[in-house]
Amino acid sequence: METSTTGTAWTAIAALVISGIALVQPWAIGAYNRFFRRRQLTFIPSGRVEIGFAFPFASHITLKGAIYSKNRSSLVRGMVLSITHEDSGATRILRAHVARDAKLIFGTGGITTSSEIWAPIYIQKDDVGSYYVTFVNFEHFTEMNPRLASRMAELWNNELAGKVLDMIKAVGPKPSEALEAMIWTAKAKAATDQMQSAFFSLAEPVRIASDIDSMFAWPPGMYRITLDCEVEGDARGYQEKWRFRLTESDETSLKANRDRILRELSGIQVQGFPTFVYPDYLAGEQ
Repeated sequence: METSTTGTAWTAIAALVISGIALVQPWAIGAYNRFFRRRQLTFIPSGRVEIGFAFPFASHITLKGAIYSKNRSSLVRGMVLSITHEDSGATRILRAHVARDAKLIFGTGGITTSSEIWAPIYIQKDDVGSYYVTFVNFEHFTEMNPRLASRMAELWNNELAGKVLDMIKAVGPKPSEALEAMIWTAKAKAATDQMQSAFFSLAEPVRIASDIDSMFAWPPGMYRITLDCEVEGDARGYQEKWRFRLTESDETSLKANRDRILRELSGIQVQGFPTFVYPDYLAGEQ
């Protein structure tokens, strides 16, 4: 009888211990996850690096990809990109400014993009968040727009006001007959091109063109880029490194956007899109 009572007591104690473990286990796991399992961010680039030299950002770079947040949710509050040209050692710091969104239109083969001011990115625990961010030099951005843009627009409007009547008199009214209308359009375009060419040869537009040239920052060579991310509530910071290479042909293609920038600064409508280059991501220093 005494043995049976003792066995029952031990069984009760064991059941109590097991129940206690069952109650404590979620709290223990939660405490472990909160205080001991460290956040890990993994950067997964997508496509290629996009390099641009265009209005209104001057020299800029766009990165696209995903961030995997392991063990904890993450609020990425800031993104800063350090770019070093390895041949010269020159380093620039660019900051996230524009978040982009690209959508493929099925059936047309076209892609539409929308842009908005960059905002922090929230990523759920053990989930993936996407980024599609343009990094800019804010000093060049504010120099180009509004200062240079407002001045060039003022100069062009003054030039246009003084010569548009002469241009209209030179080409005459647009005829209604189709062939004659085509000839008139060609004459009007030639007169407009001539007026624009004369305008951009004036002293101040030439000086502003030189200012724009000084904002070009994509000589050929190897580049090293370091993406630094600031995460809310985490003092460590997170970093990823890549490299890419630009060729002399890339430099020529980007510099060809200079005349387009001048026209856009002046408020002149320009057809098409600026030229970008798309080097591959290369492994960076770890």
